[in-house]
Amino acid sequence: MRREVNPMKHASARRYVRAVKGLYIHAIVYAAGSMAMAAINFFTGAPYWAVFPVAGWGLGVGIHAIAVLGPTRLFSRDWEAGKIREWRMRHRGALGAEQWLP
Repeated sequence: MRREVNPMKHASARRYVRAVKGLYIHAIVYAAGSMAMAAINFFTGAPYWAVFPVAGWGLGVGIHAIAVLGPTRLFSRDWEAGKIREWRMRHRGALGAEQWLP
């Protein structure tokens, strides 16, 4: 039996997943850009200018994360519980069932 999908909820979920994907891409580009700036600054020597754009960009990534995930969802108890559930599902076959008894 096939469940009916609410189109409004589905569209909302798609928007959220795209926003999280955009955040991940932003974080990856930030990490790569920061490493590139640090390497350039290391080889060119003092003054150490790379700290300022890396810090500013990092602030932007943090604001992006809060905008996408929300200030209360970022590392909340629900987030922790969800990550634990995700990890348990991923490693369910690797560990015996007795590992999950309370």
